[in-house]
Amino acid sequence: MVAISRLTEIAFHETEISPTEYRILHHLHIGRTIQSDLAFHLAVSKQSVTRLVDPLVAKGYITRRVDLDDRRRMIHTITARGERVLARTDAVLENFLTLILQDLDEDTDIDTARAGLGLIGRSALDSYRRVRPDGIVPGRLSANLPGSEHKKIAPRW
Repeated sequence: MVAISRLTEIAFHETEISPTEYRILHHLHIGRTIQSDLAFHLAVSKQSVTRLVDPLVAKGYITRRVDLDDRRRMIHTITARGERVLARTDAVLENFLTLILQDLDEDTDIDTARAGLGLIGRSALDSYRRVRPDGIVPGRLSANLPGSEHKKIAPRW
């Protein structure tokens, strides 16, 4: 994980956005969201969200508008320009993944590693979608974990 994290940092250096900005764009790519939702998923305060999204708004990657149903809430949405930056960043990250996998000796190992990473990515996204303010909703295999008894797993942040 340390090596992958470091190589990811190097990949982000080639893009126009930071890892946190990437996370924001990716979250908004899934769907528009309110400030408190972004704060929760980024594990920051609601006040910090403003500071984090301001540069993305200034670059035209996201829009921010008042919720017409509740004027106290701000709604954030990714723009077409933001989608292009996200796609470009995904391509850079994919390129770095290829550079990592090239160190495997066999082409079949590369194919197996790609398939495994695809499965981990899909599973991680599913788990990410189960995160709630009061904990992580257990997945189907959680019943097999000792002491889980299908209770929500409390976050430690």
